[in-house]
Amino acid sequence: MGDDCRRPPLPGAEPVDVTTQIVTAIAGRGGVASEQVIGSGTIFDSARFRTLLAAHLGISPTYIDARVLGEHGDSEVLHWSGAAAGNLSVAEVAR
Repeated sequence: MGDDCRRPPLPGAEPVDVTTQIVTAIAGRGGVASEQVIGSGTIFDSARFRTLLAAHLGISPTYIDARVLGEHGDSEVLHWSGAAAGNLSVAEVAR
C-alpha cells in the first residue's frame, strides 16, 4: 500500500466477511486504518430482499425499505418487522 494508494480497499469475493477481515489485516500492515476497509456484508442481500418484496407488492423497489441483518450466509436474518413500503409496514401493504 504505497503513498499513492488513496482509495479504501473494497473486497469483492466470497465469503465476504472473512475476505474483508483478511484484507483489513493486510491493509493494516501497509498503514491503512481498518475503518477505511469497506466490506459489502449483506448489502447485496438487502437489495435482493427489497427487489423481491417490491415485485410481490407490485411497486418499485425505490419505495421499499428493508434490511438483511447479521453475517452474510446462513446466519443472516430478514428483518421483516422493520420492512416498510413508503411509510407503511410491509404487513399493512400486503393485506
